[in-house]
Amino acid sequence: MGKKKNINKFTRILKYISGYWPALGLCFTIMGVLAGWVFYDVKPFQPFEEIAAKKKEYI
Repeated sequence: MGKKKNINKFTRILKYISGYWPALGLCFTIMGVLAGWVFYDVKPFQPFEEIAAKKKEYI
């Protein structure tokens, strides 16, 4: 009986993940960006700053 209970729990977890995968993906993405910003000093908006700087050169 214990095996069947574990399988049911695993199936419920998979159903939950498959139902909320976009929200979970967004959360993991945001956490990854924040971790890169805090721990590795990676600026998330750096490409946009480069584009703005290049545009200023031509204006």
